[in-house]
Amino acid sequence: DNYIVVGIENADEYRESELSFNDEELKKPLGIKTGLYLDNLDDFINETLLPFVKSKFNVLTTNMVICGASCGGLASLYVGLKNIDKYEFIFSFTAALGILGKNGVEKFFSKYNFNNENLPYVFLFQGLADDLEKMLYNGNQYIKENMVKRGYLEEFIGEYVEKDAKHNEDAWRYAFNYFIDKLIFLKK
Repeated sequence: DNYIVVGIENADEYRESELSFNDEELKKPLGIKTGLYLDNLDDFINETLLPFVKSKFNVLTTNMVICGASCGGLASLYVGLKNIDKYEFIFSFTAALGILGKNGVEKFFSKYNFNNENLPYVFLFQGLADDLEKMLYNGNQYIKENMVKRGYLEEFIGEYVEKDAKHNEDAWRYAFNYFIDKLIFLKK
């Protein structure tokens, strides 16, 4: 299968605020006081980026995947679940959602009701080889539980924990390749 990967740069001074919540209770643990927030990222992806990609390349509007790691893993969950009919797959690698702990993860999912027949497959990847991965894992282990509790079909959620993976691009490159292989398998 052929696919196009479109990356969104996010390593500047606004990274944390752009990939955070417009919710005082949820953004407080992240230490974010101001910013553009995930809703603006969602608008950018859907109103600017996707139309641009579609105008330049012969791509389908189906079979779309949204993917991210760390704060981008949080963003891929947020944007993917907010636009649940648009994406066929959501890849979330070491989602920064875990920093909010069990109660924060529950609050994040409290607005969702997943009684939908067109659910995308969600793949969650987590490492355990450094302190940040372990800390995020402690919160992220509640993602699947909360999704299922709100009506997401368990068979549409895949999880993979790699005990030797650190919080870095090498681990996420491995996770991306792993899940692309899964995606190809699921599509056959």
